[in-house]
Amino acid sequence: MYNDLIRKNNMNNLFVDALQNNPIFQLSLSSKELFHSNFLAWLAEDKNTQALFKKILSTWLGEDTFDYNTDCMEVKREYKNFDFSICEKIINDEESETGKIRLVLENKFKSIAYKAQLENYQKKVDALNEEADKAQCKVELKLKRLNTAKFENWKGNAKLPKTKYILLTLAEDFLDKEAVKQSGWIIVTYADYSKTLHDNLALVKDKFYKELLEKYCEFIDAFYTYTNNCLEKIKYTDNWEILKNEDFSTLRCNDIWQKLVMHQCALQLTKKLEKKFGKDFQPIIVTSDQEIWGENGTENKDKLFMRVSYYHGEALLELKYLIPQKGIFVLQQQGNHPLRAGFLDMLSKKPKYSKEHDTKNWNEETDRIIRGAKLATMVPPKKVESEDKPRYNSFGVFYYNDLNTVTKNIENTLDDMIDNINQVINLVK
Repeated sequence: MYNDLIRKNNMNNLFVDALQNNPIFQLSLSSKELFHSNFLAWLAEDKNTQALFKKILSTWLGEDTFDYNTDCMEVKREYKNFDFSICEKIINDEESETGKIRLVLENKFKSIAYKAQLENYQKKVDALNEEADKAQCKVELKLKRLNTAKFENWKGNAKLPKTKYILLTLAEDFLDKEAVKQSGWIIVTYADYSKTLHDNLALVKDKFYKELLEKYCEFIDAFYTYTNNCLEKIKYTDNWEILKNEDFSTLRCNDIWQKLVMHQCALQLTKKLEKKFGKDFQPIIVTSDQEIWGENGTENKDKLFMRVSYYHGEALLELKYLIPQKGIFVLQQQGNHPLRAGFLDMLSKKPKYSKEHDTKNWNEETDRIIRGAKLATMVPPKKVESEDKPRYNSFGVFYYNDLNTVTKNIENTLDDMIDNINQVINLVK
């Protein structure tokens, strides 16, 4: 056992040393996802690496029909909130404009993809491509000196491209993986990316460029391998202390590690929910409460929602249930704290009273809200927040209460979440 511990410590030290001594890794820390999008854009734009970039595209897309041509195409970073995209150029007498989008790459190095976000990107691309086609039609009519009245029929002759979608991800597995595939996204892991670079370095002739690419691959290989090995070793009988990883903290990447752990726990929670409620009651992945509340707070009735986030230096996992016209019940596991029950009251404006200024009126308001949602047994009205004040966000006010006095292990916490959400579903019927 002692030898195993020594071997483990040596492996950890090798991982940390390899990255601390890697200049590319150090440069990436200023913007952990944007850096990789910028690196890919550099491959596309620099003449010394364009052959390699084209090979990467053909490998990922599984075809040679996507001809990246810098004369009529351009790489865009953060264009319309897309991490990385390749667009056609609309060339007129004065300047070139951004035209139709031919490829979108969503980069998830420090976060996890979810279906709704990616599908929204696809809808946005369709709308932007229509606008670009309209603009192209105007330019062509102008160049040909034709009557612009002919423009009225542009939509009938529209030629919209079949845009390619690529998801580049650090995570091997994630909640919406199959749904993302089915919606037309090609999933590429960072391990795949590094292998493609490795296998085609001969396309880069300049020695300095090769050295840079080798250092980049060493960084990706080390980070990807070590991270996924650590994730595979997680046992659900472990406690939440596993979120604290000294190696990732040393490398200033604890946010990445914690979110990956929470997503793995979210996968386990999803399996447990399916066993309890069946496949028809699976949680929908969201990033904000606004997505749940919708327009009038009724369309998402009788649905479960799940969110993984990172707040105040700690990852959190939330399971949520909408109570129509009332608010959102929340079960939240953050860091190594006890499980919390919370309630987000969907107010059109903040309450007039605060406990600090008017204890009696504040207690009455709190009592009315929580009892009105039938949640008094889950979120006691007179025990709202240790700070004695509500938390506001742009949608309402959040009350919470620790359900347990101690932090349980992962397995027991997930079971408690299911038991409590089941209680709430029965309470509010």
